[in-house]
Amino acid sequence: FHLHPQLPVSVHAVFDGHGGEWCAQFVKVRFEKEMRKNLLDPLDGIYGKNRPKFNACVKKALDKTFTNLDEEY
Repeated sequence: FHLHPQLPVSVHAVFDGHGGEWCAQFVKVRFEKEMRKNLLDPLDGIYGKNRPKFNACVKKALDKTFTNLDEEY
């Protein structure tokens, strides 16, 4: 997905269904929207006020994405 023309982001994932087929489908449908929200967070996102270095920002967004999806599921 693209957040900015000069910043394409590629994410490759295998949702293997350890939590069941419904869990894998749930994550597949919701992952991109949640990840985009966390990468663009106004405080900790890639353009945010408190943003860490880019790699740390992406790691934080991934951690937050999976935590939020886990709680939502």
